[in-house]
Amino acid sequence: MDRQNQRYNLLDEIDTEKDDWNIKVKVTRMWEVLNIKTNNELMSVDFVLLDEKDNLIHASIRKSFVNHFRDIQEETNDELIAKQKFELVPFDELKYLADKNTTLTDVIGEIVGISPMEKIEVRGKKLNKRLIELQDNKREKIRITFWDKFAEAINEDICFDNSVRPILIITSTTVKTYMRKLSLSSTNSSKLYVNLYIPEVIELRRSLEEFEFSLDEKEKKIELLQLSRSILDPNEISKMKRTLLEILTFIKTEKEQDITFYCTASIKKINAENGWYYVSCDECPKKLKKHESKLFCETCMKVRGFSKIKLEMQVGDTTEQANFVVFDKEAEKLIKVPAMQLSNMEEEDEDGDNIIPNSIKCIIGKTYIFQLNITAYNFFVRKQNFTVTRVIEGNGQLQETTKRRANNGNEVLEEKICAQVKKRKIVKKPSRFIPQPMDGKWQALHLDQQSHIGQRAFPLMVHKALDLP
Repeated sequence: MDRQNQRYNLLDEIDTEKDDWNIKVKVTRMWEVLNIKTNNELMSVDFVLLDEKDNLIHASIRKSFVNHFRDIQEETNDELIAKQKFELVPFDELKYLADKNTTLTDVIGEIVGISPMEKIEVRGKKLNKRLIELQDNKREKIRITFWDKFAEAINEDICFDNSVRPILIITSTTVKTYMRKLSLSSTNSSKLYVNLYIPEVIELRRSLEEFEFSLDEKEKKIELLQLSRSILDPNEISKMKRTLLEILTFIKTEKEQDITFYCTASIKKINAENGWYYVSCDECPKKLKKHESKLFCETCMKVRGFSKIKLEMQVGDTTEQANFVVFDKEAEKLIKVPAMQLSNMEEEDEDGDNIIPNSIKCIIGKTYIFQLNITAYNFFVRKQNFTVTRVIEGNGQLQETTKRRANNGNEVLEEKICAQVKKRKIVKKPSRFIPQPMDGKWQALHLDQQSHIGQRAFPLMVHKALDLP
């Protein structure tokens, strides 16, 4: 029976001429879209669909229709997926997708670095966090921040349980820039695949084996990464510590570069001319703009926002004075009061625009170690305003517990690595696959088109499913 008699269309035949379409597809990926601001309330169930001609599309089932599709919402662990397709983006093209929250990105790479897992607090919740470093076929590297369940999924067992370094595919990541460097981050929509038996993985393995043939055993090992924001190295601080005069002289005399300095300085004054907080988008860190009577994010194109602290300070040491700017969590660390609580206090107590709350005034005269990330921007601006990326309390004294806690974490991971290497010499295990895409039986889906044609994958709203023989 030909396709015309089966009464369904291919995905590339869908257009805007009508609203309802019947298609025959396989569900290759599926995830729940949750609203983290409303205690992970379900918003929709989304799919990546694939047809018999390898056309790919993104479909979505709204919350109110989810229960009608429970019979197709089951994933299996079949290692040999008959149909699977990724939109893998080369590392050198990621810069074109950076800081665009509307685009989710799939990448592939060999795991060459892993950090210990740690728990950090995000919006009042404790989440697991881990860094993974991937290498592509050009030996370019990029780091991915794995959150929560993904930090647990990619662990030391997976990285060190094989005779070769594992190759990872991660889907639906966000691309961000920090200090002019690119990094990726997992999302709730992400899926992980380790050593998947597909042409892209086989080709990357072949390419890297040619390069790694000339490396010694030490160079082939997976590197132990540190979570830089949580682990402070006193030796590094001592090495990169400068006076304010030395930092200002460095910028005037040296060539443009990115570098991190530490300095011990006292807070002399809080500059409140530009206010001490701003309203930030709750999806991205951009400051919101006023549009009529509302606050609007020009990046996300939505009305939203919540308060974040921004402190402009005049600081000084025995050599010079400078202007520092401290944002968000580091500012909260200084004043020990959440931004939302401070903004509420302002509404009750403030008589004018530039009045500073007492919680902020009390830090004047105190001394801290400040971490400053110097970028190319600092080398050509006339008026220097240094952005503080970390504040260390204790009047210049770094607590030994920080280093001890860091070392203990690394020792545990290193011991586990050694144990896995020894174990690998004796026991050979098959490659590990986590979590596998759906085996996914073919379905005829009745679709209601809701979005634009011309994107690489545009969302369709599913409202009926028919099993096919």
